[in-house]
Amino acid sequence: MARKLLDRFKPNDLALGDRGFCCYVLIALLLGRKVQSLFRLHQRRAADLRRGRRLGQNDRLFTWRKPQVKPRYLPNTLWKRVPEELSVRVLRFELAVPGLRPEAITLVTTLTDPQAYPATELARLYARRWRIELWFRHLKTTLGMERLHCLTPRMLHKELEMYFIAYNLLRALMVEAAALYDVPVEQISFKGTVDATLEYSQALLQARSQKAQRELVADLLAVIAQDTVPERPGRCEPRALKRRPKPYPLLTRHRSKFKEIQHQNRYYKNSPYAGKYRKSARP
Repeated sequence: MARKLLDRFKPNDLALGDRGFCCYVLIALLLGRKVQSLFRLHQRRAADLRRGRRLGQNDRLFTWRKPQVKPRYLPNTLWKRVPEELSVRVLRFELAVPGLRPEAITLVTTLTDPQAYPATELARLYARRWRIELWFRHLKTTLGMERLHCLTPRMLHKELEMYFIAYNLLRALMVEAAALYDVPVEQISFKGTVDATLEYSQALLQARSQKAQRELVADLLAVIAQDTVPERPGRCEPRALKRRPKPYPLLTRHRSKFKEIQHQNRYYKNSPYAGKYRKSARP
């Protein structure tokens, strides 16, 4: 699917992604469009920083060779455009989180000039990319896009578009409030922005003049800028459920065709604790 997005890039853009996008073909196709890339090195590609041309500490320049086998998803027309060699820059840095063991992160990029693009700046840029996980959580959990309610593909597409429009409008309010009150946009609470916008929406609809609407919008931006999230280094947020789910069977067919299990003691087989129960039941 990443190949289908190549037309979205413009010359002098920078593609930033995780290790799943780190492959020779994608980097070469992006570079053919004059698009630079910065990815985390894939776990299956070895990176011996004792080799290559030294650009700095834990910073080397390598020459990658074109794969001998064409990927199945790639058309022959694009495969012929892939060059035989690529000069890539491989750098490594340590991500230090208070209270945890430092983690070594290895990056690969086509920005090969160490003077114009220092390794520390590239590491800081990739560390910012990790915030996208929080943004996905805002979109799916905070706005409620985890479960779509429409049934047809056409209506599902419209529902997704409405979620994206609402998300972009909320982000635009956060950016405007951050610029107006000189607050880092990363520290503004997204959930607070959602709640404040819902509270002010009714007053905006009932405003009798444009002057009153502008005053309400100004008050809304001030409220958004004041609702900031403090820096919490070392905060751990595991992906775990807070409440225990009920051990009922999954609704795998339509309600009119679904028959409830007669014996209640069989409910546990679809429970996430089923393996635990079976193990404890054995002598």
